[in-house]
Amino acid sequence: MNVEPGKTQETVDAGDVGYGPPGRAVCRFYGPTPVSGPGEIRPASPVAVFGRLDGDPAALRQARGHRVRVDRVE
Repeated sequence: MNVEPGKTQETVDAGDVGYGPPGRAVCRFYGPTPVSGPGEIRPASPVAVFGRLDGDPAALRQARGHRVRVDRVE
């Protein structure tokens, strides 16, 4: 993945797609996490945001146990 791990951020917006360097994970954010404070979305560790979800990010709440397809759009 061509994401600069040095350009990370500690909070994100609903709909952001980020790369978590510590676990080498792609994360899709749709709402507060267990470590979020009031009015923020805070990943467990800083992430490099490289994309946005197309559509309503809250729809991911219904995706538990289902496959989610991620396509690259240029």
